[in-house]
Parts: sequence; C-alpha cells; structure tokens
Amino acid sequence: MKNQCDYQFKKLILSLGLLLLICSFSKPLISADSSTKMILDNLRYDLQNKDDKNKALEELQKTVTPREVVPNKDLICFYTLIKPTFFYLKRMTYTTQGISKCDVDLYYTTSNESIKDTFRTTIKPWRVFKDGVHKLITVNRAGVNGQYTYIGKQAIYRIDESKIGWVDFFLFPDNSGAGGMPYFPLASRGLQDYFFPRNSQINVIKTTDNQFFILTSYSIDMQLNDNSQKINIVNRLNLPDGYSAKLITLKNNMQVSTAHPRQVYYNMTDGYGNRYIGLDENNSNIINKIWNSN
Repeated sequence: MKNQCDYQFKKLILSLGLLLLICSFSKPLISADSSTKMILDNLRYDLQNKDDKNKALEELQKTVTPREVVPNKDLICFYTLIKPTFFYLKRMTYTTQGISKCDVDLYYTTSNESIKDTFRTTIKPWRVFKDGVHKLITVNRAGVNGQYTYIGKQAIYRIDESKIGWVDFFLFPDNSGAGGMPYFPLASRGLQDYFFPRNSQINVIKTTDNQFFILTSYSIDMQLNDNSQKINIVNRLNLPDGYSAKLITLKNNMQVSTAHPRQVYYNMTDGYGNRYIGLDENNSNIINKIWNSN
C-alpha cells in the first residue's frame, strides 16, 4: 500500500511539472528555417530511394506468404519502435512470426540505425532496437497484418502497439528500452490468438492485483532443453514483491485471443525478455481454479 501511495504521489508531482513545462513554452522549439530544411532533406532522401525501394519491394512481395511457426522449434525475431507524441510514447512491436523465417545472422549483424532507416519515411521513430529472438510456447492461430515491411529479405509486421504516458515514462524509463519494463503490464492493441491443448503445461504469473499472465514465447538466451515437454520458465524468475508464479497443467483446451485488432489486452515481459499475455475474465477464472487446487 505504501509503495502504491508513493507511486501515485510521484505521478501527481510529475504530472503537475509537465503541465507547467508545457504552459511555459512560448516559442517553437524548431525554427522555420530548421523545419524547412528537415522537410527538404526528407524529400530529397525519398526521391533518391523511391525507385530502388519500389523495385526491391516488388521482388520481395512475391515471396511473402503466411507460414506456420512450429512451437519450441522455429525462431521468431522481434523488433520494437518508440515514437513520441504530444501526450504519450507509442511502443510498437514488429515480428517475423507467421510471415517469414527469422534470419538470426541478419538479426545480430543489422544495426539499430539500419532498422531505424527502414522506417524513416513512414513511422519516423525516435528509437529502434532489436527485442529478442524467441520460440513460441504454443500454436499461434492469428492472421498476419497485411501492412508489412522488410529488413533485408526478412518480412516483418506490427504485432502489437501500446501507449506509455509521459509520467510513467519518467518514473519507469526502461519502458522505452528493449523488452520494456519487466513485470509492468501494458495495455496493447493487436490481433492475438493462441491455442493451448488439454494437458498443456503453461507458465503463469499472478500479479498483486490478481491478474493472470501466461507465457507465449521465450528467448533463446534461456538455453532451454526444447526436447523436454516441460518448459519451466517461472522457476527461474526473480519476481517483484506480491507477484507469484506457477507451472500448471490445463484440464481442458484453452484459447487466448483478442477478437479484433483494436481490442485492448495486456502484455508483459519478465526479466529475461520473455513475453506474456494477460487473460480475460473467463480464462482467469479457469486458471484461478487450477491455481488454487495445486
């Protein structure tokens, strides 16, 4: 309770400070000449690269088709873009999941600046970084977003998007870095659909406010024995106070999905960068019964 009060107090002070800072601005941060130069530079870059990019995309798009990702076997790459807006930071996660093969060599040799350059004429992000090479823990049945782009010959698309308020950013700046703030649930939008068959063993984290999050993919840096049917992540975690975690076995099939790309759900990462998705009320009740029976 004390920690929660401290957080709310700090958030109030920062909110007031930001409001005063915004009100104090009486001059534009960028001069007209600087702004004009920036626009002309972007236009010049666009004209120089438009023809080459169009030709490359035409060739690459011929090879893009939805592809199945085999759990605990196929690799998937994640990349994250951070774009500031007036009211919040936008955190966008892109992936190869279900659209192209994760090229590990390309992932590790491509610089963040090169990735940023890929989005220079579209999103124009503030920060870009590689967010891990993972393996799915179960079957993903969601469709692929048709608005994809490329890093080399590797197609990627936006799998989710979340907003980080400026106050939360100043309190928890790690949210603008790789993996985000560990154990910090973020409200997100995107189409997700995971199927867990009966008798599956799933890694579950329970937060202080009794929200359940289940593991969807894990980093290859964990160096797990993928031949084992028991992928136990939660026993390695250093959880925050009030959090708990268990490896539990499902008694029936369970589907975790968002019905629409605009539907809000929560996602979270742990200290290793593994990815979790929050459960809705129905699935939470199912997990809670199993949780309490163990």
